[in-house]
Amino acid sequence: NWEKSESGRRRKYYRITPQGREQLAAERRQWQAVDAALRNVWSLLAVRMAHDPPWEGC
Repeated sequence: NWEKSESGRRRKYYRITPQGREQLAAERRQWQAVDAALRNVWSLLAVRMAHDPPWEGC
């Protein structure tokens, strides 16, 4: 959709379609699963490092 901007230049504006919204929601859910898995790994690693630092005993 072409519209004039405040500066007078024409600009093209896009809108997300219902299918695009569905895809965005699916990708967001997938990213949230990856994020949760990584946070879990990092938390476990932090606990392990706190109890058994790798630099001790070197």
